Amino acid sequence: MLISTHAIVLTKIKYRDNDLIVKCFTESYGARSYLIRGALKNRKGPFRAAYFQPLSIIAIEAEHKEKRSLQYLRDLKIQSHFESLHSDIEKATVALFLSEVLGSLINEDSPDPQLYEILSNAFHWFDHQGRCGYFHLLLLTKIMRYLGCTPEQNQPINQYFDLKSGCFTDTDEENKFVKGEVVSDFKFILGMQFDNSGGWKLSAMRKQALLQLILDYFEQHVPGFRRPKSITILNQVFN
Repeated sequence: MLISTHAIVLTKIKYRDNDLIVKCFTESYGARSYLIRGALKNRKGPFRAAYFQPLSIIAIEAEHKEKRSLQYLRDLKIQSHFESLHSDIEKATVALFLSEVLGSLINEDSPDPQLYEILSNAFHWFDHQGRCGYFHLLLLTKIMRYLGCTPEQNQPINQYFDLKSGCFTDTDEENKFVKGEVVSDFKFILGMQFDNSGGWKLSAMRKQALLQLILDYFEQHVPGFRRPKSITILNQVFN
């Protein structure tokens, strides 16, 4: 079946000498992986490796067969020409990190147009910001709802967080819940919107603790989630 859709590039890995396997989150068909032959060899062809940078938004025509794990592209065009997402060192590092995390979180081969729109709009917003060191934290908390694992917020005075149940609580009798500043930071960002995040100030240590909590939470609630290797680079850039 020949299909046409928009897609967000999530991850890519080298296959053999000159090929790539690229995982995309497509608008119409969910997560799909494509074998791109000759992408590392032909710099002037229709499927150059540069087209598959993290979080690139592309328009594709592809041959889909439901029982095949790897699909094949027929044509590709850049859908969104980002101004700074891949050229600014901080934003490019965030894009690399988010692409790895989203590649692990999004595995359903069924469409989710609402989640696709949320991600696409968020990346365009980020591309036009000067600096936004909280974007990756905010985006990951926003997509929890679309993955069906939003933490349950009840009383604002609750100072402990149970990773397993996803609930905030005011008691920790067995001393096994998360506590401290990171809990209040987590509750705060859960209610934050992109447009009002500019005035929020956290130290590098507190941002790292908050990111650690978010990743720990995904490990508890998303089967098969793998911790991103690029977190080391991200922490170095924002330290």
